[in-house]
Amino acid sequence: MFSSTLLSAARVCAVVFGIACFASPCEATIMFTQSAVSTDLNFSPYTKLTDTTGFGSVGGTRMLEFTTDTNLTISSMGVGSIQAETTKFTTATFSPSTGFLFGILEINPQIAPAGTPGTFTLSAMDQFGTIYNSGSFTLGAGSNRVAAVGSGGMFIKSLSITANDALIDGITQVRATATELAAVPEPSSGLLLLSLAGIYGIRRRRKRQQSAA
Repeated sequence: MFSSTLLSAARVCAVVFGIACFASPCEATIMFTQSAVSTDLNFSPYTKLTDTTGFGSVGGTRMLEFTTDTNLTISSMGVGSIQAETTKFTTATFSPSTGFLFGILEINPQIAPAGTPGTFTLSAMDQFGTIYNSGSFTLGAGSNRVAAVGSGGMFIKSLSITANDALIDGITQVRATATELAAVPEPSSGLLLLSLAGIYGIRRRRKRQQSAA
């Protein structure tokens, strides 16, 4: 389960976000930015599942899934980063693990030292399946940090990066803000709700009978 500290932080963020939207209506969308964003989750370590897939954890909780179009490697230093094994990446996709959604998802794609610069675009999907596409970003030496930011109640279900060629040597500093989805009520909770609904219905019928009399 999501740690209580992180869950509390997520709930506080949700409350603040809700108040802000109430005070000034927020457009329901997912935006893309190269500006600094505030995140509270840094995924580390990563675990490799197959040649092209893996996941990241926070405090022992699996929270991030990723897949690439060519074979990947993971840093042995416990740092949350993926690297192209031989052939550079053209595309990579990041998504929250089951039970979570991201409000913000930030990544930092990089080219190899003395590598060829290029461009890339981002594509995000919200919790309803709507796709949002960015404009073109420069992929050059050094930091190329970008983020997808949900607003107006939109959350990020997946974020894909696509370069104009096989240029991406690695993707580092994957960070996010996350929301834990509400758990399905236990059967006992459901029965309690049904019982309360039944009692309420009986009381209403009695009041109607008394009024008719």
